[in-house]
Amino acid sequence: MAQYPDRFIPKRSAMDIDYSCYLLNQKGPKPIIVESTDSEVVNSAKRSQNQNNYISVLKKAIFGNNRQKWVLQFSSRPLRKRDSPESFRCLSDVWPVKPRSKPLLKNPSIILDLPDIQDHLDCSSPLDWAATGYIATVYENEVHFWHPEGRRMEATYTSMRVGKCLKWNRQGNLLAFALEYPHCKYATWSIQLQKVKTVFFCSYAFCEITAIEWTKSNEIITGCSQGCLRTGKISTGHMMYPHVQLDGTISCVKLSSNENFCAVVVKNNFLIRLLRYPQWTAHYDINCQEIGKKISISWHPWREGLLAVGQAQGVSIWNVNNLTVVGHIVCYSIDAIAFNPVSAELLVSIIEYIR
Repeated sequence: MAQYPDRFIPKRSAMDIDYSCYLLNQKGPKPIIVESTDSEVVNSAKRSQNQNNYISVLKKAIFGNNRQKWVLQFSSRPLRKRDSPESFRCLSDVWPVKPRSKPLLKNPSIILDLPDIQDHLDCSSPLDWAATGYIATVYENEVHFWHPEGRRMEATYTSMRVGKCLKWNRQGNLLAFALEYPHCKYATWSIQLQKVKTVFFCSYAFCEITAIEWTKSNEIITGCSQGCLRTGKISTGHMMYPHVQLDGTISCVKLSSNENFCAVVVKNNFLIRLLRYPQWTAHYDINCQEIGKKISISWHPWREGLLAVGQAQGVSIWNVNNLTVVGHIVCYSIDAIAFNPVSAELLVSIIEYIR
């Protein structure tokens, strides 16, 4: 013990350094002489004497003649019982999330400039964060990348033909982005190759891709300014015929957690079309009454059929299985909403304050 003083860690459950130092600097108690025949008194006195003797021996063995004599105080107090994840109970079936005692968001660690972000706010995804850590955004009609760990990846080179919409796949290794050129609608970018992997063509020349969504099987669903909803396969590089034709620009396309439903936001008609996937059959239409305001949607990460719809006056929680509104949150001037994929907390972005 004296040779390796840092190897000994006594069992303890409480720490009071100031009081421990005070105890060690005091003179030890005199030997206790017990004359009582009560067994409890004898045991208690003997136990106290043994503990004091042990502390003296331990202090001398660890520190020797060193004046630095900081030792943790021994205590019999039990450890504080921590709440286990199994002890958490859902507050309700509508909102099964335990609220945090303190806000999660703090001061930003870094601020990135996006000079022309105002030109892309009318689209669904001018910026996207991949599962691999890369952030992709459109600047001067090219896609630029940034990684929080400093990994560098050169921007795309498409002769400034990148459109206003992009989306990473579920694994974060492929990026799909729109192209502004007749007959070339969008392309996919590979992190491994760091170049364009596939270019998708279309016979329609007077439209542009305004919404992109990836499936679990790496198929690409796109919506365009003419209201056409199509699917593209990376293996062939061609888009299928329109699955659905809507009246207006499609600003957002999102699949539910198990990919049984597809929610499509129609910008001009302020309509959310719910479709059965992959049959592409109509399920229900949600009419948004707040004309002229942005509509944002987000599916619950694991509860199939639970859809959050954000508008100017708040967030509505829809159960699309039975077509009912199961919850409502009052919040003004909502710009975007998103479920946390791990904890299912709902993050709400507000663009202005109402006085």
